[in-house]
Amino acid sequence: MFLLLINDVFIVNNGSDDGSSGTLRWAIEMANVTPGSDTIIFNIPTSDPSYVCLSGNCWWRITLSSKLPSITAPLFIDGWSQTENVGNTNLCALSFRTGPDSAGWTSVRNTHSRTVGTLGNTLPPFPCPEIEVYLNGLSDVLGILEISSSQVEIRGLAFYGGGGGSGSQVIRVRPGSENITLRELFVGVPADGSQPTDSTPSDCVFVDGNTSGRLVRLYVGFCGSHGIKFGNTSASTSNGWIMDSCEVFASGWFFDQADNVNVYFKNVLIRHNLIHSADNPNGSDIRVFGAGVEVRYNADSVSIFANTIYNNSTKGIFVDGGSDDVFVGYNLIYGNGWRMPGPGVGVGERRGISHRITILRNHFADNGGLAIDLDSSGASGFAGDGVTCNDGLRQSDNPNYLIDYPYLDSARLYVSSGDTILSVWGRALTGADSVEIYLVSTIDDQNCPSEMDGHGEGGIFLKASEVILNSFQLILKVDSLGPDWSSGSLYLTALSHDELGNTSEFSHNLPVPTPVGSNDDLVVSELAGPLYNSHVRIYTADGRLVFVGSYGEFEGTGLFFILSEGKIWKILR
Repeated sequence: MFLLLINDVFIVNNGSDDGSSGTLRWAIEMANVTPGSDTIIFNIPTSDPSYVCLSGNCWWRITLSSKLPSITAPLFIDGWSQTENVGNTNLCALSFRTGPDSAGWTSVRNTHSRTVGTLGNTLPPFPCPEIEVYLNGLSDVLGILEISSSQVEIRGLAFYGGGGGSGSQVIRVRPGSENITLRELFVGVPADGSQPTDSTPSDCVFVDGNTSGRLVRLYVGFCGSHGIKFGNTSASTSNGWIMDSCEVFASGWFFDQADNVNVYFKNVLIRHNLIHSADNPNGSDIRVFGAGVEVRYNADSVSIFANTIYNNSTKGIFVDGGSDDVFVGYNLIYGNGWRMPGPGVGVGERRGISHRITILRNHFADNGGLAIDLDSSGASGFAGDGVTCNDGLRQSDNPNYLIDYPYLDSARLYVSSGDTILSVWGRALTGADSVEIYLVSTIDDQNCPSEMDGHGEGGIFLKASEVILNSFQLILKVDSLGPDWSSGSLYLTALSHDELGNTSEFSHNLPVPTPVGSNDDLVVSELAGPLYNSHVRIYTADGRLVFVGSYGEFEGTGLFFILSEGKIWKILR
């Protein structure tokens, strides 16, 4: 049997787990005692007993007898080398495929969209590995595969079939390990991408504090507890972590308090991922209980950017535990809170008050609770406390200072030269320096005093506006934005940001009026009586403010829009 040790490269050429030469266990042990950075590649023949085939797809299954040796030296484990040496034998289960991509691999998302976030990014297809590490019912609190060295990269493997013991981990990155790369791995899923019949241990990927690295294109599902967990107590990373282009789903198989992604420490970037519970929330795997992403316990400086976070059973994103400076932007957040009505994004105060949580230009729809819920109830935060009515105050002892949502006073649609132009006027208090205006996707029926039309989930972002002296005005052409603006059934909503990044809840809904044109003008005589002594703000047809004061003192001629006491009139003088 040819064993190899050439230039610190160790070849795995059989799929047994007895520690003999040519096994994965042997290769890791050899790499640990060899100076410098080593590589493990695979070249297992189809005649090896580890070669398994199912429905025309074949791969090599390494069945563990105990946890793998801890990796204690720089190492590259290259599972894709099996494909390079033997050829592509695993085209994925039919239930996993949507069709081959240009490289001949197949995709994983069945009929679901692979769009991640609102910027048009697409999650690339996942190839099915040809090396599966079968965990054989094992569990270990330090990880069945434990990384205790810097400069480690692992790619092209599947890890599946652990015991699900409480506190157990499949892959664990231990403190002091820097520049770790885990990419193109299946964790919790068989090598052909089919749905498993049992769960994998408590946490699929667990990253301790004081580490750094990247998680790239991981396919992580059906984990006993959390899918990916960054830490367990408040901690700081040395260089930070990036989680990029992964799919994490259906966590909490055994422990229903689990989240798909759980963040306990600082400096984490989560971008371009699909994060969801079961594809069919009424199906057999409805055990998922937690959030898509939960940020907690002083996990400052976390960025959740351009992800699609949907169908999580209680909430899409939840930030609490005194976590500050968290950015939530350009995400698609929909369908969350189907099991326990919860928000798209919740900011709570469980074990600490979170401030400067910036929620920017996301798309919300069909969440069980509010799109954004600043939970000031002091409760566990599972479902949020609903609309927090404006009080004109900044409250440092509450999430995001409970800054007020903006007031939408009036809107108009004006057709000019074939363009439909939307103008919106409003006010924003408690230190707001900008607002974002959205077209409502889903109406929530909660109201505060004097409100009539509920609060909305911001579906289509329209435009941001600067707040000057507590007032704002927005003007934009809307024909290209999709909906029928003449329907009379559209609503606007808005949120406020202050200069520190604190974001409010969404405002009350404001009905969008039907468009008016030059043939709809009212003559001044019809308005002279009721408006003559009123305090008004007068705008030109293109939205410029040209007069503030008593209407009887205005001397302009032409087409104008008059705002007075929350109502708007259109006149031709």
